[in-house]
Amino acid sequence: MIHLKLIERLLIKHDPQGLLKMGAPKDEYSSEAEMIAVQLSDCKSAHDIKELIYAVFIIQFSFKTAGGIQNYWSIAHDIWKGIKEKGNIMGANNLRQNI
Repeated sequence: MIHLKLIERLLIKHDPQGLLKMGAPKDEYSSEAEMIAVQLSDCKSAHDIKELIYAVFIIQFSFKTAGGIQNYWSIAHDIWKGIKEKGNIMGANNLRQNI
């Protein structure tokens, strides 16, 4: 999947639930990364990515555990930046074809 490795790497870096700090395995966020990657083509900005990440974490962890949407801004910004640096802003027109 396009951008899956980028998303996985950034979720590990930011560890939004603090699970890796508690000793969880490095692939702890792999299912969340896949869910985000599948829907990434619908995002047109870092703000959209933030809302997507937040929705995924609510589904996966619960509303209470996910915390506030502001907790996902830095991850969204880094994903957006990573995508733009590849010269492929939302290059995900091909995303659905690669799933």
